[in-house]
Amino acid sequence: MMGCDWFSTVLQRRKKRRGPPQPVPIEIRIQLSDNTEAWRLAILSCNPNSESNMISQKLVTNILSARIQALDKEATTYEQDQMKTDEVDGYVDLVWCFEKSSKRMHNTRFLVTSCYSPPYDAVLGKKDAEHVGMLES
Repeated sequence: MMGCDWFSTVLQRRKKRRGPPQPVPIEIRIQLSDNTEAWRLAILSCNPNSESNMISQKLVTNILSARIQALDKEATTYEQDQMKTDEVDGYVDLVWCFEKSSKRMHNTRFLVTSCYSPPYDAVLGKKDAEHVGMLES
């Protein structure tokens, strides 16, 4: 019977590890006015119930000084059924990496919230969160 107990213990450990993903620090690459690169810190969360990647307007404008691109047909196909376009001001394409693993860069499109200061910096949707390893597929 020890085999059954061992298997049960392994399953319990796996269940404990599968809690909601914790927010993690990331570094986002920006272009300064003199065309040099710099990096800014942000906190990245993920939402397994969404396909959209979202980012705070405050982070985009005040910290990253990035230009918000107008929504086009391609950009609005992200999640039209679950998200109203009036909740989004546009999008930004950003290069970023996990703070602890700066060797692997990610190029991601984020929709910029109309809300200036939401309760998050940046959020990955399910597909991209799985791709970067924040969620198990």
